[in-house]
Amino acid sequence: MISPCLPTLVLFSGLAADEDVFRWQKQAFPKLIVPEWPIPDVKDTLDTYCKRIAAQLSSDVRVCQDNLVVGGASFGGIIAFHVAKYLEPKAIILIGSVQTPFELPLRIRALRPLKAFIFSAVANSTVSGNWPSL
Repeated sequence: MISPCLPTLVLFSGLAADEDVFRWQKQAFPKLIVPEWPIPDVKDTLDTYCKRIAAQLSSDVRVCQDNLVVGGASFGGIIAFHVAKYLEPKAIILIGSVQTPFELPLRIRALRPLKAFIFSAVANSTVSGNWPSL
């Protein structure tokens, strides 16, 4: 069955990036949606965070649920992959990204024990407006 709406392309930027990362894609796809990163809740897991993003996209009138393609660059690709569980897109586009943490280089996986400290420091800094000193 042919979808009654035009395809919607949703791309997630990597961490510390915004929609400017996709400026060339915006020229080719004027209706491209690059969501802003919601502030994570302290109790969020990757799954609950992605579920919230998916819920926001589901309620966005610009998103054609029947003809959706999601993707992302770097960490945005990881988010796209997890958001896809809730949106059931036609395709997922990973740009310089991985599907599972086991595909990350060993040097990056070795930093995993620090994630609680880093997440807490960043979350506290966004509330107070100050960057943590490491």
